Amino acid sequence: EEDMLRPTTELGRQLDPASVDLFDAQLEEDLAVKEDKVFTDLNDAADKYEVPKNLLQALAKQESNFDNTAVSQTGVRGVLQVTEVTGEEMFKGTGVTFDVTNQDHQIEAGTKYLAKHIKDWKAKGFSDRQSQHLATASYNTGFSRVSDAIAATKKKNPTMQEIEDAGLIL
Repeated sequence: EEDMLRPTTELGRQLDPASVDLFDAQLEEDLAVKEDKVFTDLNDAADKYEVPKNLLQALAKQESNFDNTAVSQTGVRGVLQVTEVTGEEMFKGTGVTFDVTNQDHQIEAGTKYLAKHIKDWKAKGFSDRQSQHLATASYNTGFSRVSDAIAATKKKNPTMQEIEDAGLIL
């Protein structure tokens, strides 16, 4: 009966326990390498574009749970859920064609896009922290929607609460 619980090969032969243990260890190692690559790539991109690593990791967690095969309800895919249009915009002039399914492309385009929004909010006079918060909001909802909510407060640099009260839940 115990033999019935062991995995079998494609030909139906049962694998011996040592082979199963080796397979399990290899699978765990493969998954760890894949996960390490995501974090390594996120950290490298954060350094390249001067984005806080924890902010980029939090965004990847929120967008896809670090899964490049994730697909949103609206059909957006990838580890940072970068759309085809945004990816092409971020890759413009590089000579590289953005591939929405390529994890490296997702991380490069998404980080560059987030950094652009942080820079744009800082240029409008917001603090580092508030620029990062506004950048994550505009990453998902669009820069103009966040700008409209800020304008609705009739203040130059409103607090996050004032922006939310103006109609944008961040």
